[in-house]
Amino acid sequence: MSLIAVDELVKLLNEEEFERENVRYVALNLDGGSLQRLKLNTPLADISHIQVQSVQIPFSWYRFKDTGIQTNLFNIFWFDSLNNEEIKLEIEIEPGNYSGTDLAFQLNGTIQSSIGDSEAPKWKNAKAYIIGDTVLYNWTGGLEYQFICNTAHTSDLGVNDPQNTAFWTIKGLGLVPDWVNAIGYFTNDLVKIEDPANVFTIYTALQDHVSSTGVNDPATNPAGAFWGTENFPGPAYPDWDEQNKGYIAGDRVTYNDGDDEKLYVCIQTHDPSELDTNDPSFPAFWTEVQSPIEVLYFESTGKFTFQISEGAPAADRIRFDDVILPGVALDNDALDVMGFTVNTAPQTSIVSNNAANLTGSNIINVHSNELTRGSYYGSSLENISGTRGEIITENNIFFPVPVNVNPSYVVVERPTDFFIKYDKGSKRRIDNIDLELKYPNDGETVDLNGLGWSIILKIFQKVKRTDLV
Repeated sequence: MSLIAVDELVKLLNEEEFERENVRYVALNLDGGSLQRLKLNTPLADISHIQVQSVQIPFSWYRFKDTGIQTNLFNIFWFDSLNNEEIKLEIEIEPGNYSGTDLAFQLNGTIQSSIGDSEAPKWKNAKAYIIGDTVLYNWTGGLEYQFICNTAHTSDLGVNDPQNTAFWTIKGLGLVPDWVNAIGYFTNDLVKIEDPANVFTIYTALQDHVSSTGVNDPATNPAGAFWGTENFPGPAYPDWDEQNKGYIAGDRVTYNDGDDEKLYVCIQTHDPSELDTNDPSFPAFWTEVQSPIEVLYFESTGKFTFQISEGAPAADRIRFDDVILPGVALDNDALDVMGFTVNTAPQTSIVSNNAANLTGSNIINVHSNELTRGSYYGSSLENISGTRGEIITENNIFFPVPVNVNPSYVVVERPTDFFIKYDKGSKRRIDNIDLELKYPNDGETVDLNGLGWSIILKIFQKVKRTDLV
């Protein structure tokens, strides 16, 4: 911070007291937008008014941010018709600023990764769950499965844990393992058996035992002592079978291509299946199932569209959270940024209600408790608020800075006649200057992500004629 006295005397309007004004300049370089209090080396007394000479603020704050009021999170609920289940996809946007096209590109990759990620948090006791939440749960020391919440509740072991089907549903048969010979099963373990017609049956172990083909396997199951059938809807995705199995167009299988296990759909009927001849790595017979959801951005309207992808099952649907309130800080506030307001029913395509606001507020307020105390604005606010005349300062707003550049550029404002005046007759003295950058809507501090900003003030001090040399 530097304090510079300028040899400039300006005649005051109050001629009767024969006062003049001494003009000084204060140039401040500040670290970030958070509140900073600076002590002047030489206090300034008898201040009549202050003019803002210039403000420079780098547009380095993020529209999609993970600090303060988060704007980088939202949920998509995808109805997977093949598994007859609705899946909650928790989408997190990498903090930053994006053009509409760049954001759509990132969202498409994030959604596909989210759909392909089978990990879920472990079920916890005494935790609030809402419809669509997915958890991992271990049944009686046996195998671990994924479950999806179907009734909002606060968890209570033995009352509404994932074994209670009134609160939880198993998430897809693909996560239920095949029955295997010669291994130990515990009561309540789940297994699946595929019959020659590719129909799966799910079984629950009724007692602890070591599996043995022809003795206690689900097909033999003497007197129903070892296994009970379960009715979980929807087909599973079996692994691709290289043992001379026939496939017809539309069949879906999982296949490890050497990097990851992926889902493929058969596009050409063939029999028999052969490794290195017509396995899923051959595009003439199989195609990888891409994300069933795609995001588009239209420059002409500034709107986003989320839709079921071409080639996805026709019965698939998507929805967002039931109500999205504009300007309200919710977990799904990113949808507000993209222009979405309300969506209550599953649809094949959802278009944003409004144009996206990817740059945020067009004003950043400079706040100061010390500089605005007992003050009011002069008559220079016409270009900012459309109002002329003297306006009492409110909420410690010292100066509103118009944001007229795109992200990564520097906001530069040099007002020609903006000033703050102090109550007539008051003898204002300033020992300290406190400054903070805030958003106008919610009053949250602006995070410049490590960069600084600057302001130059022109300060007018009353000087008696008898004090002049």
